[in-house]
Amino acid sequence: MMRLSSGRGAIGSSYCGTDRCIKAVLCAAGGKTALLLRSSRCPTMEGSSSSQQKKEDFMYSPKIREDFIPRIYRICKDARLPMTEWVNRVISQALSPHQTPNPERIVMKEAVASTPQPETLIVVKSDDGFRVCSPMNPAKQYAVTGAPDNPLCTCEEFQAHMDDPEFACKHIEAVQDHLRKQNHHDDGNGEAGVAPTNRLPQVPAAPATAKRGRSNGHASPDRQAQMLLKRSVSPDGRIDSLSVEFTLPVGNIATSEIKQAAERTLQLQAEIVQGFLGATSKAGPSASARGTSAAPAGHSALAMPGEPAQILAVASMDTRKGHTLFLNVLVGKQTVKLFGDAQKLGEAVTAAGYPDVAPHIADGMSLNLPCRVVTRQNGKYLNIERVLPAPGKA
Repeated sequence: MMRLSSGRGAIGSSYCGTDRCIKAVLCAAGGKTALLLRSSRCPTMEGSSSSQQKKEDFMYSPKIREDFIPRIYRICKDARLPMTEWVNRVISQALSPHQTPNPERIVMKEAVASTPQPETLIVVKSDDGFRVCSPMNPAKQYAVTGAPDNPLCTCEEFQAHMDDPEFACKHIEAVQDHLRKQNHHDDGNGEAGVAPTNRLPQVPAAPATAKRGRSNGHASPDRQAQMLLKRSVSPDGRIDSLSVEFTLPVGNIATSEIKQAAERTLQLQAEIVQGFLGATSKAGPSASARGTSAAPAGHSALAMPGEPAQILAVASMDTRKGHTLFLNVLVGKQTVKLFGDAQKLGEAVTAAGYPDVAPHIADGMSLNLPCRVVTRQNGKYLNIERVLPAPGKA
């Protein structure tokens, strides 16, 4: 039990701990009042030569620091009572905002701070593999191809470790984890996924036949290049194109080897394109691509290229390229403009079977010349690609 008192009675409240008791007594000595603290029934202070240090340690207990010492300090300050040097030092240290930190807490905080935070990456399926980027910088994307057997990445870290068959950058690890999650779930649809890279298991080493690196100065054949074929075909048969793309990782290959590999790749690309063009030329254009029309009843069934049209007149208009001439051509029920200078329009009239009219082409000239034209739809516009003579003028 603790009580602060003076000659005029108690001036404070009492404090009692669970296992020890601190008594503060106000006494008069030489006409001056001082605050004395002494401990009773305190096991840590009895029979010890370092009682002064244990007193200070005792004063640092949570109960003392948070309740008892501030209360004594406020009461004595209000009563204007001077305190002994030891009490002043202990109280000032206990009330100091900068306490000596616990070394165990320091180690714990450092361990928590040193724990790597998970990095989130976005994985998106693409035509040639996967695109991996950070949500903080989506514009900077890296392509991962050949996963899961022979993964390749376009990042600088992977290119610097091309000779290490067991190395996998964080982008490859994110793709591997994305593929594993798809294999474990039946509803995997290959859409964009998010993979924290620091929790990924180690990617197993590739088989011996599919390792990265170079043998005798040459890259392994299965990792030398990636080919992507894209073919575009329109329902009407007018569009039938092929795109051949090669991705050739170079890594630390010498400049001469890069040139040789590029030459071989371009040669292979040319052979593929030539074979495609030869196959399409043998098949020939479809009837819709040629713009043919069925022969009238009672006439020959030979197909005529193009479709019937009529060159109406020569006119002009202002365009982004300046004042330009054009031919008004009636194709079916639609009037189509064929732009060009006087020479080009004259060539079109000559191709329609009227060479004597071509030299006299001028703005505002009325023609009304029957012909045939081959057209091609370009968005909302119908373009004339070729002018042919009418059946009677051929």
